[in-house]
Amino acid sequence: MKKLTVILCCIITFAANAQKLPATQQSSLRVPANVKIDGKPAEWGTFQAYNHNCDIYYTIANDDDNLYIAIQCQYTDVIRRILNGSITFTVNPSGKKDDKGGMSITYPVLTAAPMVNFKFKPATDLQADSAMNVANKKVSNQWKTIKTSGIKGLDTVISVYNDDGVIAAGLFNNKFVYTCELSVTLKQLGLNTVNPTKFAYHIMVNEVTQHGIEIKKDDSGRILSINVTAGAQMGQAATDFWGEYTLAKK
Repeated sequence: MKKLTVILCCIITFAANAQKLPATQQSSLRVPANVKIDGKPAEWGTFQAYNHNCDIYYTIANDDDNLYIAIQCQYTDVIRRILNGSITFTVNPSGKKDDKGGMSITYPVLTAAPMVNFKFKPATDLQADSAMNVANKKVSNQWKTIKTSGIKGLDTVISVYNDDGVIAAGLFNNKFVYTCELSVTLKQLGLNTVNPTKFAYHIMVNEVTQHGIEIKKDDSGRILSINVTAGAQMGQAATDFWGEYTLAKK
């Protein structure tokens, strides 16, 4: 009963915080001076927005050289979709949603078979820390790739250990809340803080394609049988939203 009460309190707290935040970030923000792209969100403080389309908290910020985004999710089904299908962050410098010259970064990208089940229901704090360490080791081993599109001079697939000015990392905390962070140089995006203009951005939690699950139905649509093979993945639809941001000056 005590464990259930703690879980319910966490859910209520998350829900209350989400209701207080706008669906898209409303203001420009200088990045915290001590920011580090490591999947640990402590330096970000309160997130700037909570979007119900994607069920994520997020903050966009910048300094004179880089654009940053931190994204956090608490829901297991959304986390599973993020880990199996990735998040794509697109910047359209023109400010137009339909601009075909948009530049995007996709992370985290699996370098191994999709992880179908990531259960995290420890009974004690000690077990929670242990489970977190196991989960983060798996994340570090399997999510080592970043995909890019439309960014001149960059390959479409790069390692998280690249020297191209794109940094990304994601980790769980001991409550199974997942945070991913990334940064990209303003120069690569064609942006600057000397003459900042409003740009459009698009955040998408990508679709996960279903595979390894065979469903047989009769002519009326009634399910006759479901066959699940090893490594099967349940399909999940994509969710997304658009916003606007202007680089913050000093």
